[in-house]
Amino acid sequence: MIKDSCNNLNYKYEHKLNCFLDQTRNTLVPKDFSLLTEVITEWHAASSFNELLIQWKRHHKSFQQQSSNYIHLLCFNVRGLELRWGEVCLLVEKHHSDILVLGEVGHIDFSLVGAAFSNYGVYYQAGENSHGGVLVLIRKDMTVTRISCALPNVYVIDIHLREPIRIIALYAPASKSWNWTDITSFITEYGLKCP
Repeated sequence: MIKDSCNNLNYKYEHKLNCFLDQTRNTLVPKDFSLLTEVITEWHAASSFNELLIQWKRHHKSFQQQSSNYIHLLCFNVRGLELRWGEVCLLVEKHHSDILVLGEVGHIDFSLVGAAFSNYGVYYQAGENSHGGVLVLIRKDMTVTRISCALPNVYVIDIHLREPIRIIALYAPASKSWNWTDITSFITEYGLKCP
């Protein structure tokens, strides 16, 4: 009698779990769904809650070590920052980028940018007209050095990590006053161009 009762409870639980997973499969992106099923599987496989916590702490440390090896960079030609604030804020919130390079930003309200992106250092190079300009946002805990560059719509910066990374942030409309050869002196082995 007790065995039948337990089997019935297991069946009901498995049925509810499968219904839940079917619903979430359609809601979550595949990567998040995979993570959810992994967590549920680990939950059921663990012999105790303490064992589960130890396992998750190990996984968390491993993930932190892996993720510290990567820089998340987002480049976006906004075609006027005043008009695209919402999109930029959503991208930042969704992707948690370490570095954002925004081109064709137009007029900049630095007090608004500083308030909206308080975790980022703000770097700006004006363009040749009121529509141009490059805005670079870099996480404040990263050490950076600006490289002197007088070209409009071009901002050059070194980020000091285990290996230095040079970022050449640029907006290059057809009407630009400089040539591509003008930026060759800024290119390094560890460099990225973000048009």
